[in-house]
Amino acid sequence: MKKALVTAVLVIVVGSLCTVAEAYTKSHIRAAEELLLVMEMPEMVSEMVDMVIESQFQQIPEMAQLEDVFRTFFAKHFSWERLRNHYIQIYVEAFTEQELREIIAFYQTETGKKLLRLGPELTSKSMILGQEIVIEHMPELEQMILEQL
Repeated sequence: MKKALVTAVLVIVVGSLCTVAEAYTKSHIRAAEELLLVMEMPEMVSEMVDMVIESQFQQIPEMAQLEDVFRTFFAKHFSWERLRNHYIQIYVEAFTEQELREIIAFYQTETGKKLLRLGPELTSKSMILGQEIVIEHMPELEQMILEQL
């Protein structure tokens, strides 16, 4: 009885996963992948991993002795090969095929290329701004935490 129930549940779950995957046309999926490649997402993923690791080492210098561990871990779990289908799923869920094609067209313009080129720098500056704001108001945050505890 239990085995039949487990089998039924697995059939339903696998069936729903297949339905989600089949909800998008091949051309829609190809458009999402094309956009990700135009956006240079494989390179961006690699750069983001490097930024995260370096940021951690700057915040906690003692962690630098574990650099090989972190790089191995992130290479295994955050490689483009591992994330590719997840990113495609995110983009096909967020945008129609037509919208993806319009975004691709934008990124192929000079302005779009400039945005792609400056993206990591803008993201980094935004992260630094956020860190500076938190540091500037750390006493207030600490007080709020103490009051909550």
